[in-house]
Amino acid sequence: MTARLGLLAASAAFAVASACGAGIAVLAGAAPACTHPPAAGAAAAPAAALAPVRTAHGDWGADQIGNAATIVAVGAALGVPARGQLIAVAAAIQESHLANTPGGDRDSIGLFQQRPSQGWGTPQQLRDPAYAAGKFYAKLLTIPGWQTMPLTDAAQAVQHSATPHAYRSWEPDAGTLVAAIAAQTGIPDPAERTQCPGGCPHASTSQPAGRPAPDPTCEPGPTLRTPPAGYRPPPDTPPAVATAVGWALRQLGTPYHYGGDCTDPHSGDPTHQCDRSSLIQQAYHAAGISLPRTATAQSHVGTPIPHPDQLQPGDLLLIPGGDGTPSSPGHVGLYLGDRLILDAPHTGAVVHISPITPYWLTDLTIRRVVSSPRSRQGHRVL
Repeated sequence: MTARLGLLAASAAFAVASACGAGIAVLAGAAPACTHPPAAGAAAAPAAALAPVRTAHGDWGADQIGNAATIVAVGAALGVPARGQLIAVAAAIQESHLANTPGGDRDSIGLFQQRPSQGWGTPQQLRDPAYAAGKFYAKLLTIPGWQTMPLTDAAQAVQHSATPHAYRSWEPDAGTLVAAIAAQTGIPDPAERTQCPGGCPHASTSQPAGRPAPDPTCEPGPTLRTPPAGYRPPPDTPPAVATAVGWALRQLGTPYHYGGDCTDPHSGDPTHQCDRSSLIQQAYHAAGISLPRTATAQSHVGTPIPHPDQLQPGDLLLIPGGDGTPSSPGHVGLYLGDRLILDAPHTGAVVHISPITPYWLTDLTIRRVVSSPRSRQGHRVL
């Protein structure tokens, strides 16, 4: 274990060269105008052994943690942010339980059960965890919008598994492992990158004359962990909505935790941090309004709003996500106005603000918890 961690930097450098040509070809192929080569030494890790890690599914052995550390180090060397590292670790857990297996189904090999017959590499190459991780990231970075996809969808887009939804069950474990490895090794989280060179245009289902439609592959621009300068809800915002929005804004930057009740997001206790629906529930609880716990149940509260052009601050935006359907949404965000959404997106992320993009406009349900005079007048605000 100690020797393996001492070689993480060299392994990651080898994977970059193997997967990327000169170390940047993969990144350049994914987004030539938006990406940068990995920083020198990004994958370096200390030679000391990693401490044991316990997750929701139990304890992980030395070899498993070492393989996960290699995946994280290769991602850091490639400039892949923590979200991508989490996707890769979750995929490897599902495929091999983080064991570098010499075989598997048909000709599958290694951590990701990649197949030589499908062009992933030679059997010898795929038995190298660093090479296998590099090939996983090389494919992931070619998928438009992978950073905003639900984990299970992004992993499936790489792996093409016969059980496409199985990856989602490993998201909490992968998040714990990635965070523990980063904390113990000092491997940095590369800055988030956008795949949209000119920035994402504001999204609306009706485009004014002369404005081009948004690029359907466009990801959000940089997310915000503080409110935009000068932001405040419109003067006629109902007091309860203003209270709910204000409470939600005070949770910016706190970690996402699946199943967290969001009753004390700044406490450092994961059980009291926020997931998507608990953030919404507790925001309105602060305003004296009781909402159900799940996104599916929240999709039936208040008043339905038929069109995104009628959005107002405080509205709930609900979409299927990777673990829901149009009739049973799995993802919910809080509309702030100015084409901005506040949400707790996924493991490894924090409560943040991002612009509306086409991701939010697919099978969208809008619910208004508290009506205002403006809503009765039918004013358009988006």
